[in-house]
Formats: sequence, structure tokens, C-alpha cells
Amino acid sequence: MKSILIVDDEPEVRTYLKEILKDQGYRIILAANGSEAVCIQNTHCCDLIIIDIFMPVAEGLSTIVKIRQNSPDTRIIAISGGGILGIGHYLDHALIYGADVAMEKPIRGSELVSQVQQLMEQDFSLASSFFV
Repeated sequence: MKSILIVDDEPEVRTYLKEILKDQGYRIILAANGSEAVCIQNTHCCDLIIIDIFMPVAEGLSTIVKIRQNSPDTRIIAISGGGILGIGHYLDHALIYGADVAMEKPIRGSELVSQVQQLMEQDFSLASSFFV
């Protein structure tokens, strides 16, 4: 069973995303910040990570970089509801830092399932060739 790590400081968002993806047959692991996510990824090596950009303790962009260094084949979906400079700016940076997909909150369940399925079907060996 493929596993997904959901990283968001808002418990309601974690629960919402968990319910959507659990119904699709994935094993779901939850984290409240980037520090937890890195520790979990180092021990469980999840297939895909969904990570919020703005979180206390360790935010999403630096966490994406750390995950890419240790797990270059892991698929990453960055999510954000915005910030001072606007949503697009931060989501664009998430793609530059190594996210495979960037999605704006609020997340539509059908769109998330579609993105997750596409990423899970891709050949994981291709991912490492995109990050040097």
C-alpha cells in the first residue's frame, strides 16, 4: 500500500485531506510541521508528501529542500492559502524548491485525488533526473 504524508499545521486541513485520500486506499501519516515531516520521512519513506507552505516550527519551503536532499524520488504536492505576497508567488517558489505540483487552498477533493493518482503512476526513477 502506498503511503502519503500530510503536513499542515491546521488539524482541520489534515483531517479533511486524510479522509479524502484514505478513501482512495492510501496509508496516511500526519504531521503538524516541517520538523515532524522530516523525521517521519526519514523513518517511513512515504511515497508522496502533501505539505503546506506556511507553518510554525519549520515552514514548507525549507522542508521541501530537506526532503529532496534525502528522498529525491518522493513526490511532493505543495499547498497554500496565501501570504503577504499572494498565493501564486509562494506556490511558484515551492515548484522551484522541488515540489512536483502546487495547489491553492481550499483544496477540492476531486482535484487532489487526480493529482495524487497522476504522481503515483509516474515512473519514480524520472524524478531524480529533474533535481541535480
